[in-house]
Amino acid sequence: MAIQFLLENENFMLQKDSLNNPRLAYFGQQIEISQLERKIEQARLLPDLSIGYFNQSSNGPGQNLAGDRVIYDSSDRFSGVLFGISLPIWARPQLSKIKAEKFKTKEREATYQAISNKMNTQYVVLQERLAQLQTSLESYSEYALPQAKLIFK
Repeated sequence: MAIQFLLENENFMLQKDSLNNPRLAYFGQQIEISQLERKIEQARLLPDLSIGYFNQSSNGPGQNLAGDRVIYDSSDRFSGVLFGISLPIWARPQLSKIKAEKFKTKEREATYQAISNKMNTQYVVLQERLAQLQTSLESYSEYALPQAKLIFK
């Protein structure tokens, strides 16, 4: 009965579950995050454009465009638009950050590969252990059980 159970589940056990392994999935995501962080650092080398709009009120004395003195209250609204462009002056620090992100990606890829190799090795060891146990079980079923039945008779 135990042998039959093992044979029924043999196909299940032969499938490597490395693709669905949460630990490998985590490190795979860490590689993707590292690559995206590098892209962000590269994007910071590009010029940055900004636009803004404001609307405010002012209370108290002021001056209009003609230069006349005027008293403003909260119903008077002033609006404006802001445009801006920022250019990176020193690219060297940013290039260093990009290089650091590349190294971080390589490190995470190496970690992923090491864990994958370790899991594959553990899988092979467990498969070998399963084969040993199956051999022992077959031996027990073929020789030890008939001998035990004979002894009881």
